[in-house]
Amino acid sequence: MRALVTGDPASQQDARERAAQALARARNVGVEEARTQVQQFEQQYRQTMDQAKQKATQAADLAAKGVSRGAILAAISLLLGGLASWLGGRMGAVDPTLTEWRGAYGRTDVDVSDQRTGTNRDTNRRVS
Repeated sequence: MRALVTGDPASQQDARERAAQALARARNVGVEEARTQVQQFEQQYRQTMDQAKQKATQAADLAAKGVSRGAILAAISLLLGGLASWLGGRMGAVDPTLTEWRGAYGRTDVDVSDQRTGTNRDTNRRVS
């Protein structure tokens, strides 16, 4: 039967004839009736193969959709995670407030205060 559906047309015809003769001997029926049954078997086989191909194609399409959706959601999650970490880093960073006063002799008095703790630190640095 495999040679009947997978071979070239000449070997298919030969395989049909051999299958019909074998079927006629096995079932004690005429060769014409056996040929008809072989044609029915071949038709049924082709229909089953077509249905299997369609189901396989549908399953592959469904799997591809699932994988693409998963990839898109993973990319969005990475972007949101990056944004959240950037915002978290910005919110957690110490932002000192600098206030400068130019004093005598070109020196600058710098008042550094930490807004979250309320502490102040005075430094005296020369500005170039």
